[in-house]
Amino acid sequence: MPLSHDENQRARLETNARSFRPDPTLERACELWDTDRAAFNRLPRSVISQHDIYRDVRQAWRDARAAGVYTPYTGPDAA
Repeated sequence: MPLSHDENQRARLETNARSFRPDPTLERACELWDTDRAAFNRLPRSVISQHDIYRDVRQAWRDARAAGVYTPYTGPDAA
């Protein structure tokens, strides 16, 4: 039996959130993007290049958490 639209949306949210792992360096990059573009532009290219993807995955995780379909990441030993 196919999933309902709501079940499909919830499954999509959970799937998109699974790859999120908090990263202090990228969190700082997101903060600088929002508050200080000059400081953001001085970050290493490797951080800048990951910023957009990290922001999108973090938002997917937040959306899934808000919908109650995914629990917060708690570390490498989390089930």
